[in-house]
Amino acid sequence: MPGLTRKEVRYTVGFVASAVPLFFVLSGYCIHASELRRSRALGSDARAFARRRFWRLYPAYLFALALSVGVNLAQGRPDAPLDVAVHALLLQ
Repeated sequence: MPGLTRKEVRYTVGFVASAVPLFFVLSGYCIHASELRRSRALGSDARAFARRRFWRLYPAYLFALALSVGVNLAQGRPDAPLDVAVHALLLQ
């Protein structure tokens, strides 16, 4: 990088590399904190939380899977039906 010393580049790369774990920690805290507030207010349990999370994430997952299968078909590289089923059923 022009204008930056090796030390500055190493520092910047080290900082950026720690951003992903920081994101996971913060998002995990936010999810837990919001669910804790909800469970205290409504009296919901872990099963209800798991159902809500599943139905919130699974449709987007299926959409991404369908998009991937469609792109592979368009490129003439169809996925094996068993592979698609394994992913659709979250058995990978």
